[in-house]
Amino acid sequence: MLFLATLLVLLSAADRVLATKFMDTCSDIRFYNPDFELHFTTTWSPFLVGKCKDPGSGRETCSFLPLMHCYSNGAGFLRPSKQ
Repeated sequence: MLFLATLLVLLSAADRVLATKFMDTCSDIRFYNPDFELHFTTTWSPFLVGKCKDPGSGRETCSFLPLMHCYSNGAGFLRPSKQ
């Protein structure tokens, strides 16, 4: 049980580091939900989309961070969600 709890804490910390790096290195970050925009009948993962600098060339490229099904846009804020 302790192993599982430790594993969950480590995975949560890794997700936070990944999201923080994305937020720190990208500009024009926005929430994109393919279900809402494209009217799909299946459930797609929402994304954070942003313009990010390529570390090698320094040029801006479009990048995305999938939020999977853990977050939703509630009143303009990204919140954990089970739905």
